[in-house]
Amino acid sequence: MIGSDVIWLVMVASGLLTFAARFSMIGLFQDRELPQIIKQILTYVAPSVLAAIIIPDVLLIDGAVTVLDNPKIPAFLLAMVAAALTRNVLVTISTGMIALWIITAWI
Repeated sequence: MIGSDVIWLVMVASGLLTFAARFSMIGLFQDRELPQIIKQILTYVAPSVLAAIIIPDVLLIDGAVTVLDNPKIPAFLLAMVAAALTRNVLVTISTGMIALWIITAWI
């Protein structure tokens, strides 16, 4: 079994490494402007991370990809329509949740 001192060491080391990785971008580029190609690449980071978080939650049920009889898919599609029309996070989340509740009540 791992001792508590090793666990603390791992937690502190992980925190320091995370801080160093994030601060390095601020420290290295605080006086310089990022190259245009880097700015362009960084515009894709947020959507790709969001997709990596949301898509598995929508498609996986009990660890398996489920397309048929999956109430999350139509709720997700309705939420995406609401997002495209309103560009409002609260409306998007509300639409998706209400749609999921209604669809789950019918199934």
